[in-house]
Amino acid sequence: MSMKRMTRDEVFNRLESGMSLAGLNLEEVDLSRANLSGVDCSGANFHRARLTGANLAGARLCKANLRRCELVGADLSGADLSDADLRNSFFNDCNLSGARLERADVRFAKFTGARLEGASFAGAVYDQMTRFDPDQVRVFSAMVKKGPEGVFIKK
Repeated sequence: MSMKRMTRDEVFNRLESGMSLAGLNLEEVDLSRANLSGVDCSGANFHRARLTGANLAGARLCKANLRRCELVGADLSGADLSDADLRNSFFNDCNLSGARLERADVRFAKFTGARLEGASFAGAVYDQMTRFDPDQVRVFSAMVKKGPEGVFIKK
């Protein structure tokens, strides 16, 4: 049985009431430019959601499904994306500084133009289609060669 998909208005009503978004079905919801800073979204389903320019700084997104999301220009600094499904998502021009992407599935994800200083990719699952800028690739590749535990991108 699938959970009822929430609307944009329902999401904002929950946020205004100080409620979390943990475990909710937010599939295909347009949350562009929404302020989700510090919000608990763990285990939420954001499949194909639009989060362009959203503020997710410090948000808890562990075990969330962000597959095929558009997060272009979003602020995910300090966000916890550990164990999240990020496949086929667009993180172009995002701020992921200090974000935790430990054990996240980043296959086919695009990180071009993203700020990754201090981001942790320990144990992340990636493939040849995971896209980074050339300078990010050098750092990412150097860290990957150190072992299967994943990577930690330094400034």
